[in-house]
Amino acid sequence: MKFFGFIFMFITLSSCADLHKGDQLLAVETMHKTLDSITTVLIENDYKSIEEIRIESKDVAEKIKGNYKGDTLDIEFAKKLDDYKQMLFSFDPLKNGYILLLKNTKEEKKALSKLMDDIEKGNGERAKYQEFILNEQKKTKQICMLLSDYVSQLKKSLTIYHQNKDAIYDYSFSLIAK
Repeated sequence: MKFFGFIFMFITLSSCADLHKGDQLLAVETMHKTLDSITTVLIENDYKSIEEIRIESKDVAEKIKGNYKGDTLDIEFAKKLDDYKQMLFSFDPLKNGYILLLKNTKEEKKALSKLMDDIEKGNGERAKYQEFILNEQKKTKQICMLLSDYVSQLKKSLTIYHQNKDAIYDYSFSLIAK
């Protein structure tokens, strides 16, 4: 009788790891959906869509640099030029950020798929599943923060471009005409 009690207790305790299986799978699935959303936002804010703006802005800046002869500028226009210059410097970090986000999102999706497969099949160290999930949640949160920074900087750069492009473009041609 004690033997059957021991076996019953062993089976009960060994199946406790599976009690959290549903919650663990749900947590992984939620992170996977978050990464799908991140991918969607990246597609909507594709860096390639501003490549033409980068080329045009660089050309205008080079015209100004090549034809500027020390004229005085009013402070408001000088501020526009400075903002425009800062916008130009933001394009390379934006491109790098976009590439990094794509790479990290793909890698994280692979890691989550593997973790989900392990949880479903009971592979690996069951006792550490929760630890693994917390680690993946941290990574997903970091990717979300990087995405937020990327989109914010992209919108800021586009706003500066649209607010200043006509005035700076006209100024660049007025320097050539002189």
